[in-house]
Amino acid sequence: MKHKKTIIFILVIIMTISLMLPIVGVMAHEAIYESYAIELKVINVFRGTNLGFELERKPTRVEGGVMFVRLLGGENEAIARNYEHPFTDVPDWADPYIGYLYYYSLTNGISSTEYGSTMEMKAKSYMTFVLRALGYDETLGDFTWDEALEYAFTLGILNQEFYTELSGYTFYRDQVAKLSYDALFFSLKQYQATLGEKLVSQGAISKVAAHSIGIIDDYYLNSAKPVSIYGLSLRSDLDEVILTMGQPNNILPSKLGYEWYIYNSDYTNYIQFGIKEDKVIAFYTTSFLMRTDQEITIGDNQEDALIAYTASVNIIEKKVEGDSTIYLYSPTKNDCETFITSDLNGYISMIYDTYKNNQIYAVYVVDKEFEESYIDNYLVEKNSLIESFNKQTLYITNAIRAINLLEPLLYEDKAALSATKHANDMVVRDYFSHISPDGLSPFDRMNNEGIYFSLAGENIAFGFYDAIHSVQAWYNSQTGHRENMLDDYIYMGVGIAFKDDSMYIVQNMWR
Repeated sequence: MKHKKTIIFILVIIMTISLMLPIVGVMAHEAIYESYAIELKVINVFRGTNLGFELERKPTRVEGGVMFVRLLGGENEAIARNYEHPFTDVPDWADPYIGYLYYYSLTNGISSTEYGSTMEMKAKSYMTFVLRALGYDETLGDFTWDEALEYAFTLGILNQEFYTELSGYTFYRDQVAKLSYDALFFSLKQYQATLGEKLVSQGAISKVAAHSIGIIDDYYLNSAKPVSIYGLSLRSDLDEVILTMGQPNNILPSKLGYEWYIYNSDYTNYIQFGIKEDKVIAFYTTSFLMRTDQEITIGDNQEDALIAYTASVNIIEKKVEGDSTIYLYSPTKNDCETFITSDLNGYISMIYDTYKNNQIYAVYVVDKEFEESYIDNYLVEKNSLIESFNKQTLYITNAIRAINLLEPLLYEDKAALSATKHANDMVVRDYFSHISPDGLSPFDRMNNEGIYFSLAGENIAFGFYDAIHSVQAWYNSQTGHRENMLDDYIYMGVGIAFKDDSMYIVQNMWR
């Protein structure tokens, strides 16, 4: 009898527990991160639905996609362009966002015609979006989708408590809010700037709103510099440059007598500052962290620039000290337009990618007073510039390759020797061609220097006065130069020779 009572008691306990389980299963999720959603609403990133924030429910795939576009700073473009996509299950309100992701190959559907809009968004999937917004790329081996949470934890994006929480089976909208908020204050991959600062620089978040939740400080809020990067602009002190950027990776002479301070440790954020008498007199950059007070940045296009600046500069009047003559110079080309900065102290040249709807891929800013004070193409002895132009050609080519998500090329001496011999030969024998008068091709010349390649190419240019404009011409070329710059090479060498004021430049690449 005692044994039977024990069994009955155990059965009662089991039955009691089993009856309790369904009650636990239907308990609503308690949202504890509402404050983060409120902060994100201030900057127009997390907006909720017609039912409010709905923080207690699970996010859908389409909601995750919309948040991803906002974290990329792509919402304005998405709405303006309204790119098409093949998915039939996307609600009308989300069409522009999913179209943006589809256009840039940033997301896949669950089939050729369905996005899976109403399916539940998992934590690791949303973490993948956040990592991509921060510049990490699973296709480059940074992380894998299956271990996105673990990778974020090792980076410090997630603390132990939140990592453990997200590793649970269910993911909720309040966790989306916290994760998105935390990401805004995390530095981009290989950048000093945070994701939030990037979004401000892109105009995706207003300065006032960003300042109100602590993304930017008082200095950034009150700065209205016409063109700047990391808060540095024309006439910034050299000491300020060093304090902000650190020591340069290289210092190279320019053709106009000032020195280029080169920052190329991260080619996706390439900058060179022109320094004269310890002041910034010019700068060139491909970095999207470049800011203008007209809200133009890298990635905008020609139409945006013309709307912001109204009209480009067709003629610059130059007057040299001691000379009463006024010289006229036309700065605007097919792939570049120059504007006067809003404070009237500088010229800003927007350099366009003609293959991508005249998208701005670089800017070149120069002090107006200085630009108008010289007429010569070179203010220093030209042969002293050969090493400088060689290196700038490598650096700017690699910056452009970074824009296109390609690995940087390595400088290689044998390729440089082959290129230099060809540049000198064109000067001496007065021709301009890939094929020499005695029939040698670029591949023959590289073979002669002991280069044995599986893939090789050559770019040549004539009539430009520096590396910046030579590389710009190749990039927008319609005759194969761009393809060479973006091909699957490993090594590059550059050769330069001068004839009077004309520069011959040769770029040899191989693997």
